[in-house]
Order: sequence, then structure tokens, then C-alpha cells
Amino acid sequence: MPVREPDLQLEERVKKRRRARRNATRFTQIELSGLLAVCVVLLIVFLVSSSPPHHSLPVDMAVASHAVPMPDAEKEDAITVMIARDGRVYFRNYRTTLDDLSRAIKEAVRDGSERKVYVKADARARYSDVKATIDEIRLAGIREVVFFDFPSLKAEDVQAAIAFAAASAEEDLPVPAVPHIR
Repeated sequence: MPVREPDLQLEERVKKRRRARRNATRFTQIELSGLLAVCVVLLIVFLVSSSPPHHSLPVDMAVASHAVPMPDAEKEDAITVMIARDGRVYFRNYRTTLDDLSRAIKEAVRDGSERKVYVKADARARYSDVKATIDEIRLAGIREVVFFDFPSLKAEDVQAAIAFAAASAEEDLPVPAVPHIR
């Protein structure tokens, strides 16, 4: 009995399906080494490039024309006092009262902190609140008080930043004139 043409095509299709099933069993496991490598790289990138923890509350500090860097203020055991616009006082990121401030400073000095207090006062805080806070710091026996401020931008700094941005751009951009900064 001769084999008909449609039967041959059917047999070939069945053979292809069988081969496909046999080959499919070879790839039943998912290879995760590539995904793992990408995850490790992303983890390292985010750990290395992440900024240090935010050590302050939102305080709009005054602008100064002769600011000096204070690297010791970034130490973990630095004594930092913040005065908010509404007069609230914070000792190291924790809200406190003026009555408890001198006690907290004395404890910090007893625990080994430097005998220097860094004050971050809001530019719009009342003078009476700042003075009362400084009086409490003095009652704790601290004579060295440092005020944080933002350095004012000089015209040369602004021009250098604009020139750098223009040089690093993909196209050659004209450097704009320096804005007037007081």
C-alpha cells in the first residue's frame, strides 16, 4: 500500500514535535548567573555612590562671605545644635528643650565628644531664641561655639562653573556673561 503525501507530512510533523520535546527538556533550568552578576554590580554601584547619611534637619542657614570649612563638624560624635525658624531646638537631630540642652551637652562631653558646639541656626530664627540657646550652651561649660553658614558664591566661582559646564557639553556652547551676585 503506497504512503500518501499527506501521511508523510503528518509523520514529519510528529517527528519534529518529538525532537522539539526532547530538546525542550534540556533547557528546563533557568541560568541565573547573569542576573546575579548584574545585581551584584548594581549593589556595589549604589553602595559606593550613595551619599553619606543626612545629618541635619531642614534649616535655612544664613549666607556668609568668608566661610571656613569645618571638617570636624561631620564627625559622628560632634555636638550639633540646631535652631529652627519657629524656635524649636534640636540636639543632634533629636528635639529637646532648652532646659535639657545643657544636660545633653554635658553627657556628650563626658562620653568623649570634642568641647566644641556647632550651631545651625535658621536665618529667620529670632535673635532671642538663638541667644537663649547660646546661654544654655555656655551653662554646660562650653566656650567654643561655631555657627554654620552657607558660603556666598563669588563671581569667579560662578564663571568657572559655567565654563566647566560649557566645556563638558557635547557641543561648543558660548559661555554666558556672569550674573551679578552680591
